[in-house]
Amino acid sequence: MKSDIKSELNDSINSIKTLGAVLRDIKEFSLPNSGGVRTILKFKKNVKTNVKYPRKFNEIKKKPL
Repeated sequence: MKSDIKSELNDSINSIKTLGAVLRDIKEFSLPNSGGVRTILKFKKNVKTNVKYPRKFNEIKKKPL
């Protein structure tokens, strides 16, 4: 399954802000032999995560970040 990192980042902007993080770096590399491309995202936490996280599964399903 191939993914588009830019669209995934756009979809997760609210979650990143809610959890108090900032994107610092994006590293892309190719795997040897299989030729697949991987992406590593590096985040920095700016604030402590609220005590209400992590949430219960039912709450996550009803109100995603």
